[in-house]
Order: sequence, then C-alpha cells, then structure tokens
Amino acid sequence: LTSASGATEKLELNPEPGGWGVFTGAFVPREDGTYDITIVCEAAGRKAQTQLTIASPKRERIGQPARGDVLREIAAVTHGRYGTVDDLDAIVENLTLLPEPKPMEERFRLWCHPVWAGFIVALLGIYWMGRKRIGLV
Repeated sequence: LTSASGATEKLELNPEPGGWGVFTGAFVPREDGTYDITIVCEAAGRKAQTQLTIASPKRERIGQPARGDVLREIAAVTHGRYGTVDDLDAIVENLTLLPEPKPMEERFRLWCHPVWAGFIVALLGIYWMGRKRIGLV
C-alpha cells in the first residue's frame, strides 16, 4: 500500500478458511488521499494493481452560530415551529399538551400459524385413536 504522501506499508493477506483462492487482510488508513494498492503473488509471478480513495467526513464547525433563517424556513415548510433556548419552557409545555397516540392494532392470523395446524392435527389424531380404540375403524 502506498499512500498519497508516499509512505509505503506492506500487508500480508491470509487465506480465508473454506474459500478456495480467497484471501483477506485489513489496514487502517492514517491519512486522506488516494492509496495505490499492488498485490503480488511471487509463486505464480502475477501482479494486480488498483487505487483506493480515502476521505474523512467533514464535521460541523464547533462554535459557529446556527442559521436561524434556515431553521425558520424548514419549520415553515414542514408545518412545525421554530424556537430558541429562551422559548424552551413554552416548547416543553406544548409537547405535554399533545394528545396521547392511538394504540397500534396488531393482527395475528391464527389460521395460518404452524401451531394452529399442529393443534388441528393433534385433535384429529386423538379422534382417530379414540375411534380405533372403540373399534369403529
């Protein structure tokens, strides 16, 4: 593995159990950029090359104020409300005034459950054994 800054790292690939010709290895990138990956099999005299691009996510800037105009616009579009830290008591009060959610109804189809089929087969078995014992069969 060769990083964008030119640092080289050697990585050994180990055969994967149960997989013919499957090898695995892992590395932790230490910097962003494009890594050149070269895989060499000295026994077979083969070589494969590829590139892998690593990018770290851009995090929000700490200490920057929120853009109130954008938040107000989002609240207007979604039919919500906008508030600041000063309005926290009113927001909590509005949340407590919300109605309780309706209970969710879950339907259970008993007729297509395997236990139900087993119960019916067991009843038929008891019925058949009873008739057999009495001598009706």
